[in-house]
Amino acid sequence: MQHIRLFIALEIPAEQARSLCSSFKGLPITHSLYRQSPAAQLHITLKFLGNTDIALLPKCIEALESACEQAQPVTTEYTQGEMRPYGRPRTVIMGVDKTETLAELYSTIETHLAEEGIAHYERRAFHAHITVARSTVAPSPADIQTIASWILDGSLTAGTVTLFESILKPTGALYNALHRISVGNI
Repeated sequence: MQHIRLFIALEIPAEQARSLCSSFKGLPITHSLYRQSPAAQLHITLKFLGNTDIALLPKCIEALESACEQAQPVTTEYTQGEMRPYGRPRTVIMGVDKTETLAELYSTIETHLAEEGIAHYERRAFHAHITVARSTVAPSPADIQTIASWILDGSLTAGTVTLFESILKPTGALYNALHRISVGNI
């Protein structure tokens, strides 16, 4: 049985992803400690499936297509930067508002995958965010404070739901889009 590491995400449009990366680069932090995510890989994770039997891939795509049938593009606002996880921060994220449209998309995908036996329901609440960078060492208190006060003005509109394969490498994960679904009129 062959397995691949999968997740489902809402892709961030290229111009907005580049703007987010540029904003991060402008922060007065020790950038050499962080490995920034490439703009083309920025996304809002909707469901992490982890190591999944490759034989389930067609069933997964079918469930995802069904879940996205009535979906609409998501428009949301950026909230603020954060370091995660709390207590041992190594990941820089930009939060986004969990709008009704985003919450509905998440819930519908979760339900379809669970009903098909592909994934379980999450026990943790959905925390909408975009991972911007990662660090292998503890950031300084000054960096944590700067990132926590990082605010982006403007909204984000995204309309592509993608099933990704995540390939882990020493230099960071590579994401391979296996199936894309455009929702609404985007």
